[in-house]
Amino acid sequence: MNIRLVHRLIAASCAVVLCSTVGIPAGRAGDPFRSSNPQPISASTAAAFTAAFQQGNYPAAEQALQQALRQDSSDPLVFALAGSLAFAQQNRQAFADYARQTKSKAQAIAPQQPLRSQLYIAVGELMMAASTLLPQLTGDGGVPLAAVPQALQSLQTVYGSLRAAAQINPNDPELNLVQGFVDLIVATNLPLANPSGAIAKLEKASPRYLADRGIALGLRNLKRYPEAIQYVDRAIAAAPENPELRYLKAQILVEQSKATGDANLRRAAAAEFQKALAKSSQLPQPLVWQLFFEACNNQKTFDNRGQDCVSLRDQVTQAPGPWGPATLPPL
Repeated sequence: MNIRLVHRLIAASCAVVLCSTVGIPAGRAGDPFRSSNPQPISASTAAAFTAAFQQGNYPAAEQALQQALRQDSSDPLVFALAGSLAFAQQNRQAFADYARQTKSKAQAIAPQQPLRSQLYIAVGELMMAASTLLPQLTGDGGVPLAAVPQALQSLQTVYGSLRAAAQINPNDPELNLVQGFVDLIVATNLPLANPSGAIAKLEKASPRYLADRGIALGLRNLKRYPEAIQYVDRAIAAAPENPELRYLKAQILVEQSKATGDANLRRAAAAEFQKALAKSSQLPQPLVWQLFFEACNNQKTFDNRGQDCVSLRDQVTQAPGPWGPATLPPL
């Protein structure tokens, strides 16, 4: 296996799983995954989840999370969410600490919640693998050859825990959400893997706006663009305030334009990019940096104004703080 691919697989899996295993409909404190046999989730945790993953408002999520860490300190979900925010802010030490706590909290709930214990042991293992690999990266972002066995062993541990959870209840919607996103990342990075299996799991997952987001990603990777648009539109209807969903729709439209040669799809993508960028101050700065760069290149493709997208992008990175600037260079 290519050593850079190992890093992409672990790091991307970590980021996606953390950002897709949490979410709760606005105005309802409780289990966002199950309509029967719900698991207890505190109101402050629910508020943090809503802000981050339904509204796409990370600063608000961080504020709510501080209360959740005090009130719901036994739930591994809380520490996975805290880790995801630390990862977004490039705080490696905090990320490593929350990774260990996610796994230890998951192990502690095994007698009461065996399925969720195995599920978040897998999430914690992904986080720990990423935190271990990050300091070892080479100058070009590769993983040293000596670290590859450890990376592969971590992936085996992750899948072992997911299999153990599936033995308890293979139809559990929370399990299928996590498993679907992990499988999707594997399929994206390994050429012999197929996103269809991940999509099948996400069809059984909940909450639907996160599952539909994942299905849209999988269909995009399969180049089934009209279907991908249908699913991302469903996600947007359920979570209309989330700018990341607009970003995803813009990406799908750009890929569809490349495949069909339809310039109007580029113009439709530009509108979606602008809707996402309008809420840049509530997103992690690295995400805004990439979002702005893609929007600029899309604009440059059809208006022929010759923008220097690299220079414009670099202006975004100069803004202080972990979140994107409210004011961006004009496209």
